[in-house]
Amino acid sequence: MSTFVVPEIGTDFTNPKFGNLLCRYLYDEWSITTPTDIAKPTTFPSSDKFDFRTGFYGFDRPYEVCVLYMETIPVQILSRKRLLLNSIMTVNLRMQRIDRDGSEVNAELALMEEEVFRIAMQYQTAPQDVTGIKDMLWQGVRRDYSLTDEWSESDWRSIVTINLQHEKVSTV
Repeated sequence: MSTFVVPEIGTDFTNPKFGNLLCRYLYDEWSITTPTDIAKPTTFPSSDKFDFRTGFYGFDRPYEVCVLYMETIPVQILSRKRLLLNSIMTVNLRMQRIDRDGSEVNAELALMEEEVFRIAMQYQTAPQDVTGIKDMLWQGVRRDYSLTDEWSESDWRSIVTINLQHEKVSTV
C-alpha cells in the first residue's frame, strides 16, 4: 500500500489541518491596528470583539475570520508517485454593524478583505512561510448578499477564496 506525504514535513496534511494552518497564518500576519475593533487580538484565537476560527461563524463576536477547507484538486501530475495539488480554502469574513441607523457605511469589512488579499499576495515561497505550502494563491473575493439585504443590514459577509499549493509524493 502506498502512502502519500508532503515531502517537506514527511507526513500528510489532513483537511482540518489545512484550515488550522491557514487560520493561524492569517492571525500571525494580521497587521491592522486601526480601527481597533479589527486589530489582531493579543492572544490567538480571539478577543471580546474579534475571532479567528476554523469552521463556521460562531456569531458570538462582532468580527470573525473563519477558514473552511473546500476541496483539493491536482494541478499537475508529475509522475504516478508525485503530484502537485491545490487545496481550495475559503476565508469567510463577517462583521456586525453595531450602529444600524448610522448614515455612514462601516469600512471594516473592506479593510478585512484587503488584509487577507495582502497576506496571501505577500506569501514567501523561499523559504516557505508555512512548511509544506509551496504557494498561497489569492483567487478572488465576493460579498455574500441575499435578496432581502439592504444598506442598513447589521450583518455583513464576504468570502475570499485562497488556494494552498502543495506537493505529495509516494513513500513506496
